[in-house]
Amino acid sequence: MKTGEVIEIKIEKLDATGKGVAKPDGFVIFVQGAIPGQKLKVKIIKRKKNYAEASIVEVIEKSPIEKEPLCSVFPQCGGCSWQTVPYEEQVKIKESLVKEMLTHIGGLDITIKPIIASPVNIFYRNKMEFSFGSNEQNEAVLGMHERGYFSKIVEIKDCILQSVESNKLVGFFSTFARKSGLPVYNNKIHSGFMRHLIIREGKNTNERMVNFVTTSHILPTWQNDFLNEFNIFLKKENIGVNSLLHTINDKVSDIAFGDKIKVLYGKEYINEKIGDLLFKISPYSFFQTNSAAAFLLYKKIEELAACDKATSVLDLYCGTGGIGLFLAKNAKIVMGVDSFAGSIHDARENAKLNNIFNAEFFAADTKKFIQDLASRKFYADIIIVDPPREGLNSKVIQILSILNPKKIIYVSCNPATMSRDLSSLSSFEFQTSEIQPLDLFPHTPHIECVASLVRK
Repeated sequence: MKTGEVIEIKIEKLDATGKGVAKPDGFVIFVQGAIPGQKLKVKIIKRKKNYAEASIVEVIEKSPIEKEPLCSVFPQCGGCSWQTVPYEEQVKIKESLVKEMLTHIGGLDITIKPIIASPVNIFYRNKMEFSFGSNEQNEAVLGMHERGYFSKIVEIKDCILQSVESNKLVGFFSTFARKSGLPVYNNKIHSGFMRHLIIREGKNTNERMVNFVTTSHILPTWQNDFLNEFNIFLKKENIGVNSLLHTINDKVSDIAFGDKIKVLYGKEYINEKIGDLLFKISPYSFFQTNSAAAFLLYKKIEELAACDKATSVLDLYCGTGGIGLFLAKNAKIVMGVDSFAGSIHDARENAKLNNIFNAEFFAADTKKFIQDLASRKFYADIIIVDPPREGLNSKVIQILSILNPKKIIYVSCNPATMSRDLSSLSSFEFQTSEIQPLDLFPHTPHIECVASLVRK
């Protein structure tokens, strides 16, 4: 088998990144965009000693579970890659992937709970980011990066992950971009103006934030015409926007984040409600993107924590304080830590909004913060960790053992790194007692998990 060779294979399963897996003669081949049961003609694009990667040339035979895609730009769009897999099959696959990673990566023999499905699997996201680009006719377009390409943008008109109102807002900015003649930012030569559009929604409050991200390369003479057209559009479509922001980002890196934010109208934040709690969400603060499923996540953490009025909780990587504040009503005290000062500002505001006075939040590097706690012989009954996708630093795991909580609750958006970390924690006498997978990201391969660990 050589690079460039075309062969026929049958897809057996999906891996944790969403790629199809085939094993002709025991040799592993990964195929982007494939689903279990398909018979394919594929071209080998990368050949390594133990595996190969391939692209689809032709679908010879459809999968028995395959269904029609839900949107018009599948599979070109790099977004929800599993939308031709029925949702009930998606959750089964995710549950089996968690089991597989726990065994093969963590070396753990643990029975996991049946996966909790998302209450809604379309129009569920409360945040979406889009990029401006140019099509083959050199016209401005707004959409998502094409699968496998850094510089190509697929125009989006009917994204199934966001609300109808948000799709209309994307349509307005697409039209404005073409009519205005304002230059689209070019990532190769680092010039141009329009870069990103971010839409955030309060699914339970019906509040909406629109954040237009550009460079500073054009004088703000465009703003009056833009605001006039935008207001006409909102009235015509009867769409409410509570926060309209303009962010300046002159950085070379292609991120929808900037240092300067101007409020064009409304306020600089929106509110969302999870259960009985109200949360203030700023432009770049982390918040769970699936509000309906986030409530189930918080309820599960609450169940595992089983706090009472004598329980002290340390919430690491706390973001805007969602988990800690959800537990605070039953706990003695909650301390939250996050390195992003904007999130901590929101967490403190959220505590005030909900009249919660037994929660404190600190903007600090997690490792340094808990090192200091350990040096002062601090003790917490329960430690919550909700790390980024790369998981926990080995030093953090060591310090957690020094802090010696009765229980650790590990919240993860990456079961692979979670499996590794659970294995590491077991060497410090923390035994995993329960693992609960949840689907917060329908039509994508991403999986959320909550693990409860107790001292042996």
